[in-house]
Amino acid sequence: MPSGENATPRAWRSGIDADLLLGRIEAFGCGWLGGDSGSTSAPEMSSWSYLAGGSVRPWPWLMFLGRYEAAFLRGGGGAERRVVSTLRAALQQNVALSADLIVEMPRAQSTETVGTLFLAF
Repeated sequence: MPSGENATPRAWRSGIDADLLLGRIEAFGCGWLGGDSGSTSAPEMSSWSYLAGGSVRPWPWLMFLGRYEAAFLRGGGGAERRVVSTLRAALQQNVALSADLIVEMPRAQSTETVGTLFLAF
């Protein structure tokens, strides 16, 4: 591990987010980018991420959500991308049931699909 004045780790982050609500429809998005290095003389490792999505609430107890996510960490094998669709129903005031469908796209030529069912109290 280097010591002295050159050994100071450096990092920076910058981001933005937005949320638009129009009645029972919501649109949202966010993004950030940053960089890290182990010392002032070490090469910087950059990373970025963004997310865009929306939701529709046709009834107070039922919500449809969808979002697209992308992230990149240099040295991590490229960008990771996925699409997430969620159906959420409030069964009672403090009980919700969510069903998610996640399509991951680790590489342009392939996809992986995962489904989950989640009950929250």
